[in-house]
Amino acid sequence: MKKILCLLFITLSLSGFAQSRYQLFVDSLGIVVSDYIESHASSGMDSAGFMQYFTQTAKNITGSLDTLTADQRRDLPALIIFRVLHHSNLVTAYLTNKVEGSKYWTHSDEMPASSISEADLASFWTHKKFIYHDTDTSIVHLTLDQNFWIDSMADNTYSKLTVQKLNNQTFQSTFIKSNNKIKRLASIPGDIYHYQILEKSDHSYKVATHMNGISTYFIFELEY
Repeated sequence: MKKILCLLFITLSLSGFAQSRYQLFVDSLGIVVSDYIESHASSGMDSAGFMQYFTQTAKNITGSLDTLTADQRRDLPALIIFRVLHHSNLVTAYLTNKVEGSKYWTHSDEMPASSISEADLASFWTHKKFIYHDTDTSIVHLTLDQNFWIDSMADNTYSKLTVQKLNNQTFQSTFIKSNNKIKRLASIPGDIYHYQILEKSDHSYKVATHMNGISTYFIFELEY
């Protein structure tokens, strides 16, 4: 573990601009934490054991990096948790099952079955404006085409992602930037999200999404 952390410090000091170095460092630490959890899962490590390890590690890293700004120190624990969610199927599934359900979002450990027709799939791409409810139930206005996914949140913040259409039913988005507090914590540039269009109703499409490499699927509706 000490060797891994030393390598992370070296990477942090040698690569990119300040924010990129910080993001790279946090993502690397997320991988370290994820590997630790996955390797200890069979021995019966529970949430308390995970939190003890995470808290101690975060304190050690924060105390060792005198270049961190006050904002970076404050955000570090949340950022590490979000990065672990991007790298650990085990933690994502565990925390998802612990979160209280929402009438706007459901989840599954496998891709839900699709019942949509080819005609309805083709019609999806004729719509450029959607709305959906975020995980906190607030309404998000979405501009979507075959190039970009742009969220406009209720607090006048935004997120921007590129879009790659794979076929009429599936596409992926890649995070570019956001000035929204939660979105900036949840994603770093280059994060990939996969989408599959499942079904169409009168004024909405049901869509499933999952993070790249993670097999927990989140289902929600895009209303038009």
